[in-house]
Amino acid sequence: MKKQQLYIFLFLISFTSFSQKTKELKPIVKKQHVSILSGRHNVYHHSNQTVYQVAGYKQLIVYSRERVNKKGLGYTISYQFNNQKAVQYIVSKKNRDYKSAYLDKNIHRNPSLFYKKEIHIPKGAKFITFKTKNNPLVDLKVAIRKNSYLKPQKAKKAVLITGKARNYYKLNSKTPTIIETNQEGKLIVYTRKRMSSKSSNHYSFSYTINDSITEKINIKNVKKSAHSVYRSLGIKQTPSTYNKTIIQTDNVYQKITFSSRQSIDARFVFKKTIQKNGWEEIETKKGKIVPLVVNKKKTIKEYTRIDNNNPFNFNITNTDEIKIFIRGEFQYDMHANNDYVIVLKDNGNILNTYRLSSNRSNVMHYKYNDELIPGTLDKFSIKVPLGKHKYSISILNKNKTALIRVLKKVNNTQITHNLN
Repeated sequence: MKKQQLYIFLFLISFTSFSQKTKELKPIVKKQHVSILSGRHNVYHHSNQTVYQVAGYKQLIVYSRERVNKKGLGYTISYQFNNQKAVQYIVSKKNRDYKSAYLDKNIHRNPSLFYKKEIHIPKGAKFITFKTKNNPLVDLKVAIRKNSYLKPQKAKKAVLITGKARNYYKLNSKTPTIIETNQEGKLIVYTRKRMSSKSSNHYSFSYTINDSITEKINIKNVKKSAHSVYRSLGIKQTPSTYNKTIIQTDNVYQKITFSSRQSIDARFVFKKTIQKNGWEEIETKKGKIVPLVVNKKKTIKEYTRIDNNNPFNFNITNTDEIKIFIRGEFQYDMHANNDYVIVLKDNGNILNTYRLSSNRSNVMHYKYNDELIPGTLDKFSIKVPLGKHKYSISILNKNKTALIRVLKKVNNTQITHNLN
């Protein structure tokens, strides 16, 4: 009996103009498909009675979710300020929220769609007490303003994630996963390991190009993802943090076959190349990648975090100009302005310092982090002399961090088309 093969074919066409689009790759062998839900995490607190300090605030926003199978029973929440008379409100039955899941595998139910309640805080109130009636399986999140959440006293934490489901495909040696392409570009392979308490922290997979050239990729020191879970209830493991492997493709036919002897899931994104004058983003080999969400468009911009000890390092040649886009990072106890200094070095020598000041951004937010606020954007250009350069950009202040993107000017830049 012939082995089944998973084919994903990219029909690639030359374009004279460009716009970014995202397209899900649908395989023929659908049994290998799994969904990994990945997004920002929200901390809810679970208790029959939770107490929050509210002195000095004027209004609360209360989000509540019931732990359900498919549809909830509904519940009643009562609250009282200090020790005054209790007030209650009823939340009707709500269906399961299929875009959210509990991070804790010991919670065997699913979160319902949330219910939002705004509560005015009377003058002189010091604390508020919430109680759940007729259904103890309710989690609360209480905010005093956007992205500023209160922590209750003596309540258990229930972390759930909300976000977009990504389609991954299990790699194995018996059923090869095959990508075919005939255009120049980058094939980006995101891989995750299915991890349990006994799993090792490393894995490997191989890919073969045109049945002749084989590369083995070894990934070390992976951890369980703090923000992602398998949507399928039949998968008991937790996905690891993802690793990104980039394969350059040419404008000739190539068949790329992937396999692994371990429990590895892979997602494929193709970025095609169009020759056009413009700007190309510079990637650094090291650095923490931080995704920001553009509020209106709901698109993602990836930045790299820098500080005094972790610079943005890159080598540059064959360009006469680079652009730097940078945002300071705010903690909630910081003042209105975030003032900091960045240092530009070439081969270890300081070329220049730049004093920057940013405010809190109202157009972007973090995809995974509710504890920080991105700053407004600062951008400037740097003329690059002829020759090879080893640039480094860092923050002079020891207690500050910032998010950075760097672009270089090229005559034939890669402008990409995402296939997701």
